[in-house]
Amino acid sequence: MIDQQRWQNQSFYQQSGNIASELSRAVKFRDQHDIDHMNASLRRLLELLDLTIDDDRNRSRLKELCRFKEVLSDWYCQTHAYDVDPESLKRYSLNLAMLARR
Repeated sequence: MIDQQRWQNQSFYQQSGNIASELSRAVKFRDQHDIDHMNASLRRLLELLDLTIDDDRNRSRLKELCRFKEVLSDWYCQTHAYDVDPESLKRYSLNLAMLARR
């Protein structure tokens, strides 16, 4: 479990970069048919999203963050409420990560 104080010392774009990395790992494990590691990455990803949502500095982004978490949870639980493939989620989060590098 990551320390909330340490997480909140990062900028939103740094947080997004870490989220994108974890999502990339989950997709990689899915492609390798390693379901245990994929699920572990998805659980960590949801934990990071929760920490980002709880960060008061991200209040203006709350709606988008909560929707992103909802879509990821749908993928994780395989409820298929959203017709979103993991590659598009990965592209979305990587765009945020690219902003972190600037």
